[in-house]
Amino acid sequence: MKLAAARRLKLWSMRELAERSGVSTRTINTIELGRTTPSLLTIKRLSEALGVDPIEVDEFRDAIMGKAMALTSS
Repeated sequence: MKLAAARRLKLWSMRELAERSGVSTRTINTIELGRTTPSLLTIKRLSEALGVDPIEVDEFRDAIMGKAMALTSS
């Protein structure tokens, strides 16, 4: 599921998710638009606020896998 879909399931605006997670609306917007890859801390904050496993959110799973691949190739 996409981050925007997870947020909408809660009937939350970006602003509400930002307030609940401590992540800026600008960051949430750029993640939802696919313009940035979230850090592990951002993934943690957003997934905890949404009450979801990070692996369930496409953008989070992709970021986690990308970071894991970077570690194994170093």
